[in-house]
Amino acid sequence: MWTIAQVRVYNTLSSCATRSLPENREKGNGAEKFFWGQKMRTMLNTRSGKRESQFWLVMLLALVGLAVLCVACGGGGQRPEASTAPLGKALRAAPPDSMHLTDAAFQTYRADFDKAYSLLDGSPLFATQQEIAWSDLEAWITPMEGLRAVRFEYGLRDSAFVLGLVRLKLDSTATPDLFTYQLPDSVFELAGGTLVPHAGGRWRTDRQYKAGGSSTYFANVLRADDRGALLPLAHGTDAQAIVMPWELELEPLHNANSGPYTDSTLHAVFTCIARPDSAKVLQHHLAVHLRLRPNKGTGHRDLLDNSYTPGKPFRMHGADLGSSCPPKCASYQLVPQ
Repeated sequence: MWTIAQVRVYNTLSSCATRSLPENREKGNGAEKFFWGQKMRTMLNTRSGKRESQFWLVMLLALVGLAVLCVACGGGGQRPEASTAPLGKALRAAPPDSMHLTDAAFQTYRADFDKAYSLLDGSPLFATQQEIAWSDLEAWITPMEGLRAVRFEYGLRDSAFVLGLVRLKLDSTATPDLFTYQLPDSVFELAGGTLVPHAGGRWRTDRQYKAGGSSTYFANVLRADDRGALLPLAHGTDAQAIVMPWELELEPLHNANSGPYTDSTLHAVFTCIARPDSAKVLQHHLAVHLRLRPNKGTGHRDLLDNSYTPGKPFRMHGADLGSSCPPKCASYQLVPQ
């Protein structure tokens, strides 16, 4: 289908070519008669030569018209259906390596964690998905001022995975997307949907890396290497925590899916996932998504699907890609939403 601009160019060229033919020029003024009478007779003195000149003139005009039409097609006269269709598809494709994730990616990374991480006897970790009412999480972070973040600490208690949450205040640096923080000596363990306070140093010793501890994360969890072989976790090398900013990630996740919901309560759900690092080793990460639980009855609805809403990246999506510790144990590196 042509555009109006292309049709106008074509019509103009056709009209010019028709008027330029010798038989049509004879109907014009004296100057035209002189051009086509005298000049052409001077150049070609035979009847066959005159016919041949007319043929090549028409061909020349046709080629010029075709060239102009090609320029018009590639320039100002664009086809809307050709230019907007790819743009529409691009807007609906979630950009890679951003802090939000689709349901399909969530399921893949969760399955990868189950394949890559296990207890010493080869059995899976328990309680790798935990939740808390969003209102309780929000009330917990409220006392902090400034640009806030949550540091999720990985721990183990009697073969069950446990999470310790730490409130952080992020401090800006000379690098726009890099923030630093001071780690407070307090950890809130998530137990049965409630945040229970602990002294930070003691919690990390008892839940993370106590040497010879029968119930600590680094002493009792194995991780598959890039060849699939199960190896003990190494404290100081394998991830022990991950930081996610409140105003830049967790709060936007909530705002994009906040309802209102009159018959349900919104919960934040934390799930162990694994993502490959630059060496293709599946490192322990954490995904956060929202879940609706009915105020009456049982069951739930996870606010996760594979759609993508331009301008609202967290709509029906989860959140991940925080800064892991190690290597970043005193800083946070912002990634695109």
